[in-house]
This record gives sequence, structure tokens and C-alpha cells, in this order.
Amino acid sequence: MATVFRLLAIIATLMLTTGWATAAQPRDSVTVLTDDTYPPYIFRNEKGELQGIVPDLWHVWSERTGIKVTLVGGDWGEIQRRFNSGEGDVIDNLFRTEARDRIYRFSEPYALVDVPLNYSKKKKR
Repeated sequence: MATVFRLLAIIATLMLTTGWATAAQPRDSVTVLTDDTYPPYIFRNEKGELQGIVPDLWHVWSERTGIKVTLVGGDWGEIQRRFNSGEGDVIDNLFRTEARDRIYRFSEPYALVDVPLNYSKKKKR
């Protein structure tokens, strides 16, 4: 549940700092674009519906804020292209890199992911 509150705080800050939520023009919906092949965060079930932590968090966020969320999942390259062409308001699950820092505005992360490295003990000759 702490993750939900962290996501709420991050998105609220993002909305205020980017002009999403102003007294003159309140937002009633947001489009979130994301890769759909990153289980358990997001994946498609046997019916092709988006499932996982990301859809669950955005559902709770929508319920708490009253702002409708349209979650669009797809191929990572296509999702980035669509976001860069203005087809979405938020891109979720975008890992921070130096190159991306130059073109995107990042919030604080709502989750930290441990990523192990696997390697062979056999020495190649």
C-alpha cells in the first residue's frame, strides 16, 4: 500500500509542476503509455488484457483522484515513438539513463527494482 501512496504523491507533484492541474483547466483524464512485457509489473493475460502491478496502481490512482486513466500497453519502441509524438501524457516503466535525462522529465521512482546479473563460471577459451 505504501507504493500506492508514493505513486499518488509523485503523480500529484507531476501534475502540479507540469500544469496538468490548474484551477482554470483541471484534467479529467490522462493517457499512460507503457511496455506490456514486464511481469510482474505489467503483462497481458490469456485474453490479451493488461495485468500486473502497473495497471493495479493506476486503477487505485484513478479511483483516488477521480481522473480517468487510459492505460496503453505495447511494444517498447512503439510506445516510446507514440509518447515522443505526443500521443500520451505519461510513459511508465521508463528506466532513467543519461540520454533520456536530456529529453524526458523524470519523477521520483515509485518502485526500486533489483536486477541480478547471471554469468557462467566456465571460462571461455
